[in-house]
Formats: sequence, structure tokens, C-alpha cells
Amino acid sequence: MHSAAADSLEAGRDALKRHAWTEALEAFAAADRDGGLSPEDLVMMGEAAWWAGKPDEAVGPLERAFAAYVEAGRPSDAAGVAFQLGYVAFRRQAPSVGGGWVGRAAGLLEDLPESWMHAWLYLFAAIGAVMDHRMTDGLALADRAIAVAREHANADVQYMATSFKGYGEVHQGNMQAGLALIDEAAAAATSGQLDLRIASDILCNTIAACRNIGDLKRAGQWADEGERWMRRNSVGGYPGVCRVHRAELKMLRGQWPEAELEARQACEELQQFGLMDSLGFAHHEIGEIRLRMGDLQGRPMHLSGRTSLAMTGSPVSRSSNWRAARSMTPGDRSSGRWRRQGPARVRSTRRPADVSCPRRSISRLRVARCRWHATQWMSSKPSRPRTSGRSSRPAP
Repeated sequence: MHSAAADSLEAGRDALKRHAWTEALEAFAAADRDGGLSPEDLVMMGEAAWWAGKPDEAVGPLERAFAAYVEAGRPSDAAGVAFQLGYVAFRRQAPSVGGGWVGRAAGLLEDLPESWMHAWLYLFAAIGAVMDHRMTDGLALADRAIAVAREHANADVQYMATSFKGYGEVHQGNMQAGLALIDEAAAAATSGQLDLRIASDILCNTIAACRNIGDLKRAGQWADEGERWMRRNSVGGYPGVCRVHRAELKMLRGQWPEAELEARQACEELQQFGLMDSLGFAHHEIGEIRLRMGDLQGRPMHLSGRTSLAMTGSPVSRSSNWRAARSMTPGDRSSGRWRRQGPARVRSTRRPADVSCPRRSISRLRVARCRWHATQWMSSKPSRPRTSGRSSRPAP
């Protein structure tokens, strides 16, 4: 390797340690042009591209690293890269591609003695079962992933599986046991002992699980911890609904400018990573925030953006909504009620309030308020016989 390529390579490795993602990506690209990269350096280049917000540029180096490992007769290392490629594919809403890479990893590990890499197989299977609402299978697979990870000192899989096991327990109604597991995994994520991507996934899963059951106090505490951890590590966290959850929590606390900034950053990240099915939720939060700030013109614009994005969501999101709709009772359908099924929701079909005309809305609110006060006053008065206003003496 030429001296210029060696210098660029060293600069890229140093920038990666400092979490200077864009700088690392540029240095690795320069070294690759000058003399080529080893499979290990290609993996680091893919990691830098991911955290720099360029997931599409992460695929090429990872595919080259996978081919190099296979050619060198290193199936375990090749399986590890295949898992990363599967993760990137799942994140960009390409489940068939992701499943193909996970299957490729399983084939490479099939004839090898059980190792720390096999724990990833059980983890991916457990996550798939939990997301598909097959909680019994998901909890069993999570237990197997935790056992294999502990035996072979794979902390990333151990605590990721612990987090999803907690999510499944909460979904099954075992609140205390599930929340204890979720808190344990989140504490491990902020300890600095886990991979950055795994830690970000765990924190997002924690906030989402707490928010879904209405435990906003616990969600807020972990959102604050996650934000502190992300600033310390120069990472944007899980580029998706995680920022949207944090925006919602800040909105409920009355921190409207901070909440709007968080939601708008979520929009940029979601577009950057191509997660269009989640982008509508970010626009919804902006609309709700603008409403609380008195911007009646801005709210309909963002809510209409959410509607259009929801209609063009991915097949995965549409199938999740269909499963949630299928689980509703006939009484729920007839009354227009909705209930939460994990991340999917079935919304009421009632017509939203007319916010395009402030005077009309204020007049309706005043009328409703007067009627309510009249009802309360009438119900508080003791009942008594009606009189004509004359004295009560007997008639002659």
C-alpha cells in the first residue's frame, strides 16, 4: 500500500474512534481509491457511512467485505457481515433482502460449532416473532438467544434480546417483569459497553414500550438518559420513531420549541434513511405542537402531510395496520373506537375539528362550555316543588 493510502487509512481509523463519521468515510474512500482496503477496514467504512446518514453507501463496502471473507475461508466473519447487511436491508424496508442475508448467515454457520455468532440467529428469529405478535415463540427464542449470548460473552445480543423479551412480556400483560427487563437492557445500553447501533436500538425500544403503555414518566426518564448518551457519543440515535417519541414527551412537558426542533430533525433523518412509512408520525407531532403554540394554519398542513404519507406507507406498515384492524371487536368497529396493537394503531373515523376557521371553533367551544355549566348547575340544585309565586296559605 502506498504511503498516501496508508496515511488515509490511519486517518479513517482515528476518525472512526472519535465518532467523526463523515471524516472517517472520506478518509476510507480515499484509501480505497489509492490502494484498496482489507475486509476489516471495509466493515469500518460501512459503519462510518451508516452513522454519517448514508446507509446506501454502507452496502457496497459490506458486500465487498462479505465476499472477501468467504473467499478467505472465514465463514464466521462472513456471517457477521451478512447479519449487518440484513440489518441495513430491514431498516430500509426491504424485508425480503434482509431475510435473504440472514438465511445466508445461517447457512455459513450451519456446520460450525456453536459460538457467539450463533446467538444472532436466535435474536433475529425472536425479533421477527415479537414483531409478528407471536409472543410465545418470541419469548422462547429470546430466552435461547440470551442463554447462548451469556455462554459465549456476546453482550450485544444478550441485552438486545433482554429488551425485546421485556417488550413481549409487557404485551402479554406481565407489566412488572417486562418493565424490569426493559430497564435492565436500557441501563446496559447507556453504560458504554455495547455497540452503538445496538445501544440505540435498545433505547428506542425502551421509549416506545413505555410510551405504548402510557408510562410517560418512565419514558421521559429514559429519553433524558438516551439524549445525554447520544450527545456524549456524537450519534443521532435510532434514526426513526425514537426522535418522534422524544418530541412528543417534550411537547407534553410544555417544551414546545424544543419539541418542534426534535420533530423536524426526525423528519430529516427519516427522509435521509428512506423510512417514509414513519415520516407521517413526525409530521403529526409537528402539527400537534403548532396547534398548542396557536398556529392554526400550520397544523392542517402537517396533518395533511401525515395523511398522504400514511397512505403511501410500506407494505410492512400497511400489513401491521391490517393486523390491528383485524383484532378489533365488532363493538370497536361500530363505535369507531381504536386500540393499540404494538406500534400499529387504528384511528377513529370521526371527522376532525374544524381548525381552519378560528371564530367558528371558538363559538362552538363557548356554546359547549355554557351548556356544560348549565348542566352542572342544574344537577347541583336540590329538587323542590314548583310554586306559582303566591303565598302558600290554603285556598278558601
